[in-house]
Amino acid sequence: MSQQKRQRELRKTEKAALKRAKRHGLDDPLAPPKGLLGNEAQELEPPGTGKSEAVLAFWFGALEGPLDVDTRESAMWRVAGEDSDAEILERFGDLVEAALEGNLDLWRESARGSLALVILLDQLTRRIGRGTAAAFAGDSAALELCRAALERGDDRKLRLIERAFLAMPLIHSEDAETAQGGVELFLHLSQEIAGASESPFPGFYRRAMEHAQILRRFGRYPQRNVALNRESTPEEREYLTAKEASKTSSVS
Repeated sequence: MSQQKRQRELRKTEKAALKRAKRHGLDDPLAPPKGLLGNEAQELEPPGTGKSEAVLAFWFGALEGPLDVDTRESAMWRVAGEDSDAEILERFGDLVEAALEGNLDLWRESARGSLALVILLDQLTRRIGRGTAAAFAGDSAALELCRAALERGDDRKLRLIERAFLAMPLIHSEDAETAQGGVELFLHLSQEIAGASESPFPGFYRRAMEHAQILRRFGRYPQRNVALNRESTPEEREYLTAKEASKTSSVS
């Protein structure tokens, strides 16, 4: 998707967010709807809410109900390019840097703020730092944040698609036990989705299983070796060659 087209899609997303805000009587057009998923009152976010919600609006698109997935954003998650990476750097580079430096810790005080931090540290880092060690610079912080949010039950305050990305640091970890925990979490999440909706939903459980299988086989993600200046074993080189041939390479 070209940057110009992406900007048009983003404007549509922001207009939809504004309409949503008016329906719910919100002053902030990017604020979450009241009573989401049955909550009687939405928790207040600390200063910086507008920025955290801008991150979420960019990543998830215009969402209404608890099962909504913006298919345009879903395509962006899977297919990346120089234009979209450059746009992310321009729009959110400063926030990613601030998150890496620990300067956005106030966002941790709410479920949606924590989710926005995870997106910055676990997703946007991969886009801005693609092909370099910087792509994984936020992984440990994102994992700690994910675990803390899950322990507090923050995931239950989010939409299903948002919960999936909150848990993504688990399968991005190169610790096999942690990744297996991610598989179990995504299994429960997929079952919850199946019981609530017949509409298509991203296959995160399958992706989690694939990650866990790679860790069981190699003890790490070989596709990160070049970026992290690690020497690949003969078996890893064979795997990477086959992966490249099948055009399934990703920035896991």
